[in-house]
Amino acid sequence: MKPRLLTTVTTWLALVLPVVYLSRPCQALPTVNFTANYANSTSIASYNLEPEIPYEELEEPRVLPLKAVLPVEASTVDSSGVIDASKSEHHELPLADAAIQPHPDSNSVLKVILEQPESNDEPVTSTHGYPTFSADDNFVPSKPLNLSVLEVTSTTIKITWREPEKLNGAIHGYRVYYVHQNQTLLHLPILKAEAAVNSVYTYTLSNLKPYTDYKIIVAAFTKKFDGEPSEVSQRTDIAGPSAPKVVNLTCHSQDALFFGWRIPQTYYNTIDYYIISYRNVVYADFREIRITANASIVETSMIIPNLTTNSLYEVKVRAASTSVINPKQIILGSYSEPKKINVQLNCEKIPPPSQRQSYNDYNLAVMIGILICCFGLLFIVLTILLWKKCFHAAYYYLDDPPACGNSGGGNSAGIVDWEAPCEVAGEMRSSIPVCEFAKHVAALHVDGDIGFSKEYEAIQGEALNDEYPSEHSQHPDNKAKNRYLNVIAYDHSRVHLRQVPGQKKHLDYINANFIDGYQKPRAFIGTQGPLPCTFDCFWRMIWEQRVAIIVMITNLVERGRRKCDMYWPKDGTEMYGVIAVKLIREEVMATYTVRTFQIKHTKLKKKKASQTEKLVYQYHYTNWPDHGTPDHPLPVINFVKKSTAANPADAGPIVVHCSAGVGRTGTYIVIDAMLKQIEAKNQLNVFGFLRYIRAQRNYLVQTEEQYIFIHDALVEAIDSGETNIKMDAIGGVVNHIEFIDSQYKLITSYQPKEINLTSALKPVNAIKNRSSLVPLEGSRVHLTPKPGVEGSDYINATWLHGYRRLRDFIVTQHPLIDTFKDFWQMVWDHNAQTVVLLSSADNMSFLQFWPNESEPIESDYYRIRLVSETSENDYIVRNFVIQSIQDDYELSVRMFENPMWPDMAQPRSIFDFAVRVHERCAEYRNGPIVIVDRYGGFQACQFCCISSLAMQLEYDQTANVYTYAKLFHNKRPGIWSSYEDIRQIYRILSYMPKELGLLKCTELRTEFDEAAIMTATPDLSPLTRPAHIMSQHYNRFLKLLERWPVDQSKIGRDLGQYLRDQLKAVLGGTNIIAVKDERLVRQHQSLENIVNDVHLKAHPRSLNSTATGLSGEQCREVLSSEFLEYLNKEGGFEKLGLRGGRWMSTEAVRHVPVMAAEAIKFLKPQDSELFIDMTFGAGGHTKQILKAAPNAKIITLDRDPVAHELAQEMAKRYPGQIYPVLGRFSELPAKLKELNVNQRSIDGMIFDFGCSSMQFDEGERGFSISKNGPLDMRMDKDRCPDAPSAADVLARIDEMDLARILKVYGEEKFAKRIARAIVEARHSIKKIETTKELAELVQTCCASEFRLDKLQRPSHPATKTFQALRIFVNNELNEINYGMILAQHYLKIGGKMITITFHSLEDTIVKRHVMGNVANDMANKLPLKYCSHTICHDQTVMDAALKPNWHQMTKHVVVPSDAEVEENPRSRSAKLRAVVRVE
Repeated sequence: MKPRLLTTVTTWLALVLPVVYLSRPCQALPTVNFTANYANSTSIASYNLEPEIPYEELEEPRVLPLKAVLPVEASTVDSSGVIDASKSEHHELPLADAAIQPHPDSNSVLKVILEQPESNDEPVTSTHGYPTFSADDNFVPSKPLNLSVLEVTSTTIKITWREPEKLNGAIHGYRVYYVHQNQTLLHLPILKAEAAVNSVYTYTLSNLKPYTDYKIIVAAFTKKFDGEPSEVSQRTDIAGPSAPKVVNLTCHSQDALFFGWRIPQTYYNTIDYYIISYRNVVYADFREIRITANASIVETSMIIPNLTTNSLYEVKVRAASTSVINPKQIILGSYSEPKKINVQLNCEKIPPPSQRQSYNDYNLAVMIGILICCFGLLFIVLTILLWKKCFHAAYYYLDDPPACGNSGGGNSAGIVDWEAPCEVAGEMRSSIPVCEFAKHVAALHVDGDIGFSKEYEAIQGEALNDEYPSEHSQHPDNKAKNRYLNVIAYDHSRVHLRQVPGQKKHLDYINANFIDGYQKPRAFIGTQGPLPCTFDCFWRMIWEQRVAIIVMITNLVERGRRKCDMYWPKDGTEMYGVIAVKLIREEVMATYTVRTFQIKHTKLKKKKASQTEKLVYQYHYTNWPDHGTPDHPLPVINFVKKSTAANPADAGPIVVHCSAGVGRTGTYIVIDAMLKQIEAKNQLNVFGFLRYIRAQRNYLVQTEEQYIFIHDALVEAIDSGETNIKMDAIGGVVNHIEFIDSQYKLITSYQPKEINLTSALKPVNAIKNRSSLVPLEGSRVHLTPKPGVEGSDYINATWLHGYRRLRDFIVTQHPLIDTFKDFWQMVWDHNAQTVVLLSSADNMSFLQFWPNESEPIESDYYRIRLVSETSENDYIVRNFVIQSIQDDYELSVRMFENPMWPDMAQPRSIFDFAVRVHERCAEYRNGPIVIVDRYGGFQACQFCCISSLAMQLEYDQTANVYTYAKLFHNKRPGIWSSYEDIRQIYRILSYMPKELGLLKCTELRTEFDEAAIMTATPDLSPLTRPAHIMSQHYNRFLKLLERWPVDQSKIGRDLGQYLRDQLKAVLGGTNIIAVKDERLVRQHQSLENIVNDVHLKAHPRSLNSTATGLSGEQCREVLSSEFLEYLNKEGGFEKLGLRGGRWMSTEAVRHVPVMAAEAIKFLKPQDSELFIDMTFGAGGHTKQILKAAPNAKIITLDRDPVAHELAQEMAKRYPGQIYPVLGRFSELPAKLKELNVNQRSIDGMIFDFGCSSMQFDEGERGFSISKNGPLDMRMDKDRCPDAPSAADVLARIDEMDLARILKVYGEEKFAKRIARAIVEARHSIKKIETTKELAELVQTCCASEFRLDKLQRPSHPATKTFQALRIFVNNELNEINYGMILAQHYLKIGGKMITITFHSLEDTIVKRHVMGNVANDMANKLPLKYCSHTICHDQTVMDAALKPNWHQMTKHVVVPSDAEVEENPRSRSAKLRAVVRVE
C-alpha cells in the first residue's frame, strides 16, 4: 500500500468508526464495504478497501454487544475505564469470548481505537522526558523512524521503531497494519508508553501464518490525523511439518523391523530430515535415527536393525525442516501415531493379522467370488449379444473429442508449483526476472559451465531418485513398440489409445506421454519417432487426440543410423490402419519443412463427410543434430514460435517427437514454455519447469549441452524480442530509427576470434583478400586442393543460407588478377551455374575476370568461353560454357551483371531482377548462386536478404530481417557498416508487390532415397562426369570409408577392410572414364546400404560375413592403373589407408600418445619447472614436454615394469632431468619422499589413464582379445606376485559378484548371462586360463548380438568383459581417485593438471574431483549430492565440501580430432580435461 493511500484510508477509518470505551457496550459499527475476516479467535480483521462507494450508500450499522474483553493491566485504566496512554508500552486485546465474534457472513468491522482522555487546551508537559504535545496542531505526524524487525518466528514478527521526527501534535498512539495477499489487516492501536527507552517502541505481531510474506506498516496518529506510514517487509519462518502417516510396520527378521511412512500432508518450503524414534516398551527412553529427506519422494522406508528378539517395540516418526531464518536451527514436526510390533523368531514368515482369516471367512469369500463371477459372465454374454445385434456396424471411435483432462488415463504427475522457489541440492532455485536473466546465464557459464553442470546434475540426480511405474512399456506385447529400451512411457501420464473390439488390453499402448506447457495442462504429447510397427498407432493417436500440429525434430537417418521411419506418404494417399493419410502440400525451407496432410477416418460413420476428415500440419526441423544443438538459436526460436502459433485454439495437444522423444523434444517444449512465461510474467524458471516435466516423461532434455542451449536461446530471445514484422507494418519500421539502430547493435555484436579466421589470415592467403571482409573457417567455400600447393583450397568466399536451402548463396569479392582462375575453379567445383555480378569492371582495381569471345580462359582441367552477351533494361546477361579438357562434359553458366543494384529505375525492377535470377536456378536446382560485389559485402548480402525475405513475405506475410542479417554477419563479419544498411533492406521490402511469383519458381520437394529412406539434403556437388567429377565421386566414397577405418585385429572380419576391397570394384576397370555416373551412384548407394544395415533381414551382417548387395560382376572389377595414378597424385591413398596403390601393412607401433599436442598446449611447460608424468607408458607425453621445455625436470611414474625400463633408458639420455619411479599412484608419496619432493612443489601433472598400446599389442600380457595368451591383465606384471590375475579371479569369484563387476565396470547388458556361463564352464569343463578361451565363451553368449564401436566398426562381444576384468584386477578406479587427491596435495597454486580418460567411469571420478563433489576424499556416488542416513551437516560444512579447488581451462571436455582418430583409432573415446589448482 502506498503511503498516500494509507494515510487516506486510516484518516477515513478514524472519521467513520466511533471511539469505543471499555466501560461501555460496543457502539454500532457501520458497514463500509470492508470485509471483516475473522480467521481465528484473535482481533485481527482483514480489510478489502473499496473507497469509491459514498458514505450515504452504506448499510445500517449493526450493534455487537461487547460482553468480555481480556483484562487490561490495572495501572493503565483510570476510574472512567479509559486506558491511559502514558502508562503502558503496548496492548494486545484478543477477543477471547466467542460471544463477541461476528457472524461469518456479516460485513461488519470491529475496530477499537484507544485514546487518551481529553486534555485541557494547554499543553501537557511530560515528566518522563517525552516531547510536548499540542492538541491544536493541524499537521499530520511524519513517518516513524528506524522501523525494523527484531525477531521472527513461524507465527510472530517483533518490530521496533522510534518516534517521528516531526510530531505535529500530541501523539495518541500508533497503528500497526500488515498486508498479506492484497489484504490489509490491522492490529489494535499501540499507545505511547512510559516505559519506552529513548523513544524506542517494540511490538509483536502474533498469530501469523508460517512461511508467509508480510508487509508491515506503522503510522502515528493524533486526535485529528493519522500520520505518514513507515513500511518494512518480512517473511515468517517455517513451522514444523505435520505428522507423517505410517503405512507399513512389519517384522523384517528376528532382530530388525521394516518401517515405512508417507510424507506429511502439510509442510513448509521443504522437508530436510526424518527422525525415527523407537524403544523397547520395557524402557522409557526412545532411541532416534535421523535420515535426510527429499520432499519429492512420497513414501520413505527403512530397516531398523539391531533389535532384541522376543520384545515388543514402539515406533513413531516425525519430519523436520531447516529454518529459513536461521539455517542452523532445525524445526521439528509432530510425531506420527505410535505403532507397536512384536519382534520374535521367524516373525517375517507370519502374515499380518489382516491376512489371517478363519476357515469360515475363507469359505464365505469363496462363495461370494463364485457368485460375482457368474453374474459377470452373464453380463458379458448379454453385452456381446446386444452389440452384435445393434452396434456391429458401428466403429469403436467416439464422435465427440475426448476431454482434455481425461484423455490418457491417470492424473498428471504435475502437482508441484514449479514457479515457486524450491531448494534442490542445497541451493534455492526460483524464477529469474527477465532483466537479470542474461547476468544469471553468464554466471552459469563461468569456469567451464560449472553452474550449468551443477544444475543439470541436480535434475539428473532427482530423476534417478524419482522412479515412476512404467509397467505397460515393459509388457512383452509392447516392448517391440519402443525404439530404445531405456526410453519408456510413464504409466501415470501415458497416452491411451482407445480399445479396438477384441484386442488385448495392452494394445492401447503407444510410447507417448502427455506433457504440460506453460499454464496449460497436457499442451504437448512427447513421443518417439514412429516405428513401422507403430505407424497405425501413431495416426490413431493423432485422430483421437484431435492433433493439428506435429513437430518433428529429426531426420530419418543421421550419422548413418536410422533415427526415425517415414510414417507419412511420399506422394498421394496411404492407409495406416483405419486412417487414410494424404499429402496435400510440402513447403521446403532452409531449416525446416512444412507438410500439409489430410487425414480421414475410414471406419467412422458421420452424417457429414467433412467430419471424418481433418487437416494436420507437420513442422519438420531438418537442421538439429542428434544429441547436439544447432549452430545458432535464432532459427530454432523462430521455428518454435511459428509451429506453436499454428495450433488452432480448439485443437488438441501438439505432438512433438525426435528420435527417442526426449532430448530435442524436451528442449523444444522448455523453450516454448519459457517464451510464454516471459510474455505472461516477465520472468522465467528453466530449472523448475524442466524438473517439473521430467516427472511426465523421462530424460527430457537429454544432455547438458541441450540444457545450456535452452538458456542461450532464451537470452537471444530476450535480447532480440519479436523479430517477425508483418507486411503492412514494414513501412512504419523504416522511419523507426531507434528500433533499427538497436537491432543493428545486436546484429553486429558478434566479434570473431583469430582461431575462426585461421585460413584467411595465413600469409599465403592474405594476399588474396581485397579488404578486411574475410570468411570464417566454418563457413568458407573450399576449392579442390592442388597437391603440394599451400593455400590452394582457399578463396575469399562464404556460404550463406537462403529461404529454401542452407547453401543457397556463395558471397565473394570481385576477383583479383591472381584469383581469376580460383573464382572459376569454385564455379566448376560447386556446379554454380548462376553468377550475379553487382560490381563493375573499371580496368584498374576491378578488372574483367571473364573471357571475351575471342579469348577463352583455360586451366589444367577446363576451358571457359563466352557464348553470348545481351543487354536488358537494367542489367547485362552473359552466357558461358565451361568445358572439361579431359572429356566432353560441359557446364553452362549464366552471369547477370547489374552494377546499379539496388538503385534501379523502379522499385518493382529490384524484385523482377531477383525473380529472373531464381528462375534461372529453377532450370537445374542443384547448385548455388554466386553473388559478387566489390568486397563481398553489403550489396551482395543485401541481395541475398531481399530475395530470401521476399519469399518469406509471399509465404506467411512476415519478414524477419533481423534473423537473416545477424546470421549473415555471424558468417561474414563486417558486411553491415551502419544501421542505414539494415534500414535500406526494410525500405526495399516496403515496395514489394503483392503478387511476385518468387515463391512458386523456387519450389522444392524433399528427395528421399528409396533404399535408406533418408532425407536428402540438396547436394551442391555435381554428380555428372570427367576428371574432376571422378574426384567428386572419390570424395563421396571417402566420406563413406571414413566411418569404417580398418581394424587389423579383425582380419577377414572387418567391415572397413571389406569396404576398401569394394572400392577397387567400384572405381575399377580398364577405362575409368568410361564408367557411367549412374553406375557409380548405384554402387555407392549399395555400399551405403551395407553400412546402414539395410539388408538386415535378407543378408544379416555378422563378424564372419558381410552382406554385399553387389553383383559378382561388380565385385570382380579392379582399380585401373590410370586411376591408381590419379589417387597417388591427389594423396588419396594416404587418406584411405593405401600407399602406392597397395594396402598399407600396419607395423606394430609400441605406443602412440593420445592428444599429445593438446596436452602440451594446456600444460605450457617452461624450463626449470618440475612435472610428474603419472602414467609414463612409452614416454610419449614426456618427450613432448621435453620438446617444448628442454630444461624441464620430469618424474616419470608407471606401475608397469616394462614401462619403467623404458623410463630408465630415457633417464640415461636426459641425465638430471628424468627421475623414473616404479609404482602405483597410492605408492607415490613414499617415492616422492625418497626424492625429497615436498607437497605443493609440482608445476604440472599429466594423467593418461587406461591401458597403453604396448600392453594391448603383447598377447602374453593378457589384455588383447585378438592375440591369444595367458589371462593375466596385471599392469604390475610380476612385480606383485601375490596379486590375483584375471584367471585367478574367474577361478574363485561367485556368479553374483562377477555379474556385478561386468555390469558396473563394463556396462555389459548380458552380464548375468556371461557370468553364469563362466561359472558353469569352470565347474563342468575347465578353468578359463587364456584370452582366447574367454573371448570365445563370451561370444557364444552373445551370438545374436552385433556390436559396433564408437567409430561404427564391428566390435567383439567380449570387449566390455575384458574391460571390466582389467579395471577390477588392477583396482583402477580407486587408484584414479587416489591420483586426484595426490594432485591436489602436490601441485602448486597455479599448477596445472591434464587428465586423459577413456572410460565414462574414469571421467566421472575426474569430473567430480574437479568440480568439488568429493566427500571423505572420495568422488561422490551421486552427482553434486551428499547423502547420509545417519549424519547431518549444516550449510557451512556443505559449502566447504562442495567448493572446488580447481579452475577449468576449457569450457567442455576436449576430444581428439578426426584426423587423429583416423590415424590412431584407439583415441576415439578419449576425453581431455585441463584444470589449474586454485586453492
